[in-house]
Formats: sequence, structure tokens, C-alpha cells
Amino acid sequence: MNLRVVVVTSFAFLPFLGEAPAAAQNAQPSSSQPVEVYVWGQQPVSTATEQTVRQKDFELRPSTTPSDVLRLVPGLFIAQHQGGGKADQIFLRGFDADHGTDVAVFIDGIPVNFVSHGHGQGYADLHWLIPEMVDHVEVYKGPYFVQFGDFNTAGAVNIVTKRRDRDTTLTVTGGSYNQQRYLGILSPPEGTPLTPYIGFEAYHDLGPFKNPENFNRFNVFSKFSLLSTATSNLSLLGTFFKSYWNASGEIPAREVRAGRLGRSDAIDNSEGGKTERHNLNLIYNYADARQSFNAQGWASYYKFDLFSNFTFFLDDPINGDEIEQTDKRFLAGSYLNYRRNYTLFEIPTETLVGFSSRSDHARVGLFHDVRRERL
Repeated sequence: MNLRVVVVTSFAFLPFLGEAPAAAQNAQPSSSQPVEVYVWGQQPVSTATEQTVRQKDFELRPSTTPSDVLRLVPGLFIAQHQGGGKADQIFLRGFDADHGTDVAVFIDGIPVNFVSHGHGQGYADLHWLIPEMVDHVEVYKGPYFVQFGDFNTAGAVNIVTKRRDRDTTLTVTGGSYNQQRYLGILSPPEGTPLTPYIGFEAYHDLGPFKNPENFNRFNVFSKFSLLSTATSNLSLLGTFFKSYWNASGEIPAREVRAGRLGRSDAIDNSEGGKTERHNLNLIYNYADARQSFNAQGWASYYKFDLFSNFTFFLDDPINGDEIEQTDKRFLAGSYLNYRRNYTLFEIPTETLVGFSSRSDHARVGLFHDVRRERL
């Protein structure tokens, strides 16, 4: 569809009361002719519920954490609590999705959400993502997209990573609270066998609390292009992620008002956690002007330990109320889809046919602890 936009600009002259300066009396009012501006463009086939955060958005608002990537999604809000290593809380379209209960999140098609997670259904930990390696983010708002599964209530987010960068880079940054970040990205020239694209990240942060957060995160991200043509691509993705941290948890507001606790204090300074996730992902994509085909197989290993104390000594005055939530699992799945665009009775039409599978072998636990030691 060709679009035509006409912009008309006009000016009006309003005389002032009283005597005007001589220069103003001698000046003749100038008339401006309307100016026509023509703009042509192609109307997108997608609806208003589908959006894409493109590379230009990342250039205008650089991202150094996975949280920064999500902040670029229009209408999506996030919050972090209980230590930097815990998954963000997500808000989208009026839904408090907790840590991902109502928002399906994917990285290169790998599901980030966990079913029957030790901390909460749909828990989506994005800390294994290196933001500088993101190409674009596909956003789908509303429960209208069956291909994203049962977590797609408020919407779905698919983060797509790059195949390569222009240069190999090494970056070192630092900030307040002894924040340190070391990032290296290896991107050889195009045409190199397998076209490797490899990133490494190490992150450390003490945080603003009296009980140092001591958040440490380690990431390795690797992608190899096994086959690449004008219409198809076969790639292998492998990732390594591990992190651990301390948390200060909740504190009673009445104790802060009374001056017995500071806003950055902690009652149980043994709260915190540790987690790791490792992924393998094989993807084949084919696309031409009228159709596309995608096939994917992935597998992940995951381990999670979270230590929390919400009620201090309410239930157990002797040992305290600290709990340990654990999750250890192996998960794997596959995805196939075929998409075709055509015209039906002069109406642009798209047909999508697909298949997906997923299997989780999980061991989930809840324990009563004293300073991270099980009773």
C-alpha cells in the first residue's frame, strides 16, 4: 500500500495594541505558501500487538545487563528484588507476571521460563544473556500467539542474537560499589570456517547494602554458522552461565522508623543464592519472498538454590525461619514451523503450521535452613 502524507503550514499575523516600533511599522507581512511533503512506504502486515526492538534502539540506548534489554520493550516494566542474581519481576499489559508466570520469554527460540520451578511457576532467569550480542527483540502482546505456549498470557518476548559483529572487541568497565565488568567478543571476518561468534563476560558488584551483595556472574556465549546462503542458515549455539550472590531481604519498616535499623541493613545476612544454566541449540532457517521454514532442537542443564527468610523468627524462635528453595533439572525440546504468505480473495493472508515439544526432568525441593545449612 502506498501512503501519501500532505503537510500544510500557514502563519497568521496578529497586530499588537499600542504604538509599534518604526521597523515593525515599515515591515510588510510575508505570506507563506503551503508546502506539500510526500512520503511513500509499505504498510506492515503485522498487527499493532507485534513489535520489534531493532539494532538502532540498542545503539541509542546501550544495554549492559539483561534487564536493560527488557527495558527497551514498549509497555514492559521490570523490577529487581532480593539480590542481583534473582530473575526480574515482569509487568506487561496490566499483568503482574511475577518472575515470568504470564510472559513467555525466549532467547533464539530456547524457552527461558521453567515449568513447576522451585521458586515459582514460569520463573524466567535472563542472566545468561550477554546484551551486546543481541540483534533484535521480537515482542508479541496478548494471548493470541499459540506458537509460544501456555506462558503467553500477557505476551511473549523472543530475543534474537547476532550472527557476527563488525570487529573483535575487549571492554572493561567499572562503577560505584566496586562494580566491575569484563567483556570480550570474538568475531572473525566473514568467510572464516564455521564463522565463530564467541563472547565472554565476567561481572562483579558489591551493591549498596551494609551486607555486601557480592554478586558475581560468568557467561560464555558461542555461535557457529555451519551453513549460510542467501535464503538459509544452519547454526549451532552453546552457552555457559553461573552466578552467586548475597541478599539483604526484607526488613520491618517499623524498625527503620524507630532508628534501630538502617534502610540498607539486613536481619538475616545469610540470604542469597546461586544458579547455573548451560544450553545447546541447533537451528535451521529458510526464508524467501513467499514462505519460510524453521527447525530447532535444544537441550539445557539447570541448577538453582535460593535462600530466603521472610518472617525471621516467627515460626521457629530458636533456629529462625530461613528456607531453601532448590531446582535441578535437565530439559530438552524441539520446534518446527512452516509459514506461507499469499492472497485470498484479494486479502493478504498468512498461514502458519507448526509442532513443538518439551520435556523437563526436574527435582524440586523446599528445606528449612540455618545460615544455608539444612536442619
